Order: sequence, then structure tokens, then C-alpha cells
Amino acid sequence: MRFKRLTAHHQAVFAQYGLSKINQINCSCNIFNPGEIVINEGDAFTSFWLVVKGRAKAFRLGNNGKTLIMSRYISSGVIGDIELMSNLPQAKTTISAISQLECIQLPYSLCQKELTHNIIFSNKLGNGLALKLASSADSYVSSALYTGKQRLCAYILDNSNAGVFSGVLTEVSASIGMSYRHMFRLLDELCNQHILRKEERGFIILNKSALEHALHG
Repeated sequence: MRFKRLTAHHQAVFAQYGLSKINQINCSCNIFNPGEIVINEGDAFTSFWLVVKGRAKAFRLGNNGKTLIMSRYISSGVIGDIELMSNLPQAKTTISAISQLECIQLPYSLCQKELTHNIIFSNKLGNGLALKLASSADSYVSSALYTGKQRLCAYILDNSNAGVFSGVLTEVSASIGMSYRHMFRLLDELCNQHILRKEERGFIILNKSALEHALHG
């Protein structure tokens, strides 16, 4: 992670959340590289993040050691809204950057204070939580109605970075609800169809339109 000075663009993000008048002395811009952890499940929640740009995934670790992808933040949104709105002292999920992720970090205590009287901030968080609930419902429908290949293609499209998919395959199989062996067969099939190509750094997407067609097909 590296830090960057707050700019006029960041001030516009503050304004979207009704936070233009807050004391920004303890706020900073954080930039995470792909794969870097923003916060781990169970850590004390001392910060709240406004996503400026980039993508991250939120996942939880099960008792069996497997991980389950909970949601993704794409270009906008917040990290920590569930903890803040529920007054939880610890992070409920692990947040990891998929692409380069730029966020504004704010003290958790400051956001708790704003939540009690800042209507714009409260409404913005409420709207974000509603969208996440709708996304969770869509994911449930996808798991129930879509084929394994469709779920895999959707996962690859959502989690690729600069045309490369490099997810941990055991995590992928758990997240899309299929065995590792079956998922590996599907990846081989996509490679044989010249939609993907396996390299040391991951799977290169050779034909994105064909991958999207497989998703909807």
C-alpha cells in the first residue's frame, strides 16, 4: 500500500457523501496493488473507506478453511458500511484488491459521529446497502439457475484484471459452488476453444466476446 495526497477529485468524493465539512486531518488516500489486503476478517475496525476507483473483493473464511466471495466493489462504493451501520467492532469480511484500488481512508470514529446527524451520509450508506442486498439476491439466482460454466465465465469476467484472470482456483471453485475437478475441466474446455490461454501468471482472456456469449448462452 502507498499513500497519496488528497486532491480536488477526492474532495468531490467527500461531497458525494455529504462529508465536505469534516475535519480531514486524519484522512488519507490509500492505493492498494492487486492482491493486497485492505482489512482482514476479525480485525478491529478502526477505519472506513470510500472507494475512488478500482475493484476489490470481499470474502469470508469458512470453518472448513474454504473461502466464499461475498461481493465486489467496482469503481465506487464503500468498505465498512455493514460494520458502521451495525456498530460492529470487528471486520465481518476480508477485503482484497482485484485491480489497483484507490480509496479514501477515514477514521471509524469520525464516521460513527457523522452517522448520527448527517442525513446525506446516512442515505448514501443505506442506498449502498440496498444495492448490495440486490446483488446478493442476483448471486443466489445465479447459483440456483445458471449452469456451472455460466457461473465460471461470470466469475472470470468479474475478477479479471487487464485481460488476465489469476484467481486462486480452490477459492474460485468454492465461490461458484462446484468441485475443483469439474471447474478445471471447464477451464480446459475454454482453453481448447481458444477463449482462454493458460500461462504462468494466470489465464489470458483471448476472446472476451466469446466468454460473454458463453455466459449468456
